[in-house]
Amino acid sequence: MSITHYIRRGLLFTFSIPAALLCGGVAEAYSECAVTLTSVFAGDEGAFYVGYSNGGSSVILVTDPDFNQTVALITTAMVADKQVEVRYAADGVSCTATYQPIVGIHFYK
Repeated sequence: MSITHYIRRGLLFTFSIPAALLCGGVAEAYSECAVTLTSVFAGDEGAFYVGYSNGGSSVILVTDPDFNQTVALITTAMVADKQVEVRYAADGVSCTATYQPIVGIHFYK
């Protein structure tokens, strides 16, 4: 084999590792809590607060792109007396934490 073959393989290897690191999947950290809804409050210039039976609470702001869908699911779950699973952006959030920003919600049948 010629030296150019080994040089090309070395360069390919040299550039493929950083490319794989840059293009690889990014692990996203988040926390989820199964909660029973006990109260809601809308106000404070577009904030929607949700209280849970475990003492925790969450908030979503009207500026959030998912505000309408999240509020609709929360309202539906509360009226139906169903548990929901709330997702927070941070990893390791306690389910009894207060005023945590909601980034997602699961509503199960």
